[in-house]
Amino acid sequence: VDLEFTTPPGATESELSTAFVRTNARVESVPAVPKDKPQPETKILQADMVKVTLRPGGRDVQTVETLTPGVLDFLPNQPSQWKRTLTAARISAQYQPGNRLDQLHAVGKVQLRSDPPAAAKPGAAPRLTWSDDLQAFFDPQTGQMKELRQWHNFRYEEGLRKAQAGGARYDPVNDRLTLDTAARVWDATSMTTADLVVLDQKQDRLHAEGNVTSTHNDSARPQPGSAPGAGSDSLFSSEQPMHATAQRFDAEQHNTILHYHGSARLWQEGNSVQAQEIDLDRNERTLHANGNVVSILVEDQSPAPAAARAPAGAAAPQSVPRLVTVTADSLLYTDADRRAYYTGRVVMHRDRMLIRSGELEAFLRPQQDVQRGESRIERLLARNHVDLVETAPEKGAPRRARAEQAEYFSGEEKITLRGGTPTIEQPGRGSTKGAELTYYVDDDRLLVNGGPGARSETHQRLKRN
Repeated sequence: VDLEFTTPPGATESELSTAFVRTNARVESVPAVPKDKPQPETKILQADMVKVTLRPGGRDVQTVETLTPGVLDFLPNQPSQWKRTLTAARISAQYQPGNRLDQLHAVGKVQLRSDPPAAAKPGAAPRLTWSDDLQAFFDPQTGQMKELRQWHNFRYEEGLRKAQAGGARYDPVNDRLTLDTAARVWDATSMTTADLVVLDQKQDRLHAEGNVTSTHNDSARPQPGSAPGAGSDSLFSSEQPMHATAQRFDAEQHNTILHYHGSARLWQEGNSVQAQEIDLDRNERTLHANGNVVSILVEDQSPAPAAARAPAGAAAPQSVPRLVTVTADSLLYTDADRRAYYTGRVVMHRDRMLIRSGELEAFLRPQQDVQRGESRIERLLARNHVDLVETAPEKGAPRRARAEQAEYFSGEEKITLRGGTPTIEQPGRGSTKGAELTYYVDDDRLLVNGGPGARSETHQRLKRN
């Protein structure tokens, strides 16, 4: 140890100003027990060389800094305290009068390991962070850390969860980590990137905002009561990753409850849902979208038309995918019954069929049960001022139907109209009214049923000779 002394002007005695501790230096600070407050952690600093600077008077420490790479241990004195170990190329600490720790700085190859407190859940993983720079702030009254900042090449790891960002701020009181500047968080089943990400460890929540993108892979996440990847896979397959974008994103309950806000869009291969807000429950396998909803479902590709088939020896033409597009004010999808329920200004377009209604229920077949060329839709039920237009090839003008309710069965390619005064019109051919009308898509068959006290009407336009 090398000691330096100074003699203040007018003083009769010199006072200690600086101490250099060399070769396996160790500086230990055991804080006093504050009145009515828990005792802070014991701090042990080790390095090959440590410089200690004292305040005027030679009694209180002003700074402690390593002149070589060092290690600083925070040893818990309470069951709720974390055990932390900081290593860096240089470490320095600033103290307030009374030897009260104020700030801590570390630069160069910074690594902080935080081991869970004794009161934590069994099996809790240690928390590791890396960066080029670190700064910590302490409450001078309690000695407890109140904020921790790390920046330049920040990285984080806790169990299966990892993260990286330009910088990070940690709130130890609320156990909350805020990542900013190109933040990215991922684990075995999901990944999220955004301008800013907040990890609320205490509440098990993730909040992201600004250019949010996320990917979720349910095939790597066991489903409750089933094998990994199990599910009926009607809207989104559990065997393929699902992607999303939004302005804001919140995840809760171990990343199983997902909330997307602001120009939200979810997609998987060709299937997609976009809206102002989308809520997804990965355990219950439900999806709720609100505000300017647009959903697109890609059905299995149908064979190319006969007229488009290539001659012998030529390459076969590509089959044409069929899209089912629905716009509405809101959508509720439940995978248990494979039901998509649309409400508010519903417009559905599929192949050559267009349906407008106040609400629409679509029942889907399990993806694994759909044969090539078959529709993913098993049945449609439209209600409330239904207006249906069917444009079939080689049949001239489109066929139009109106009713209070329309039900479509894809297996038989038929539509049944009920309620109000069901009407079918085809310009140039006439119109039909009845209590219940059933007709077949791309076919001339029409079944008309009258009701009690109501007669059916058919008006057919005849050509003059």
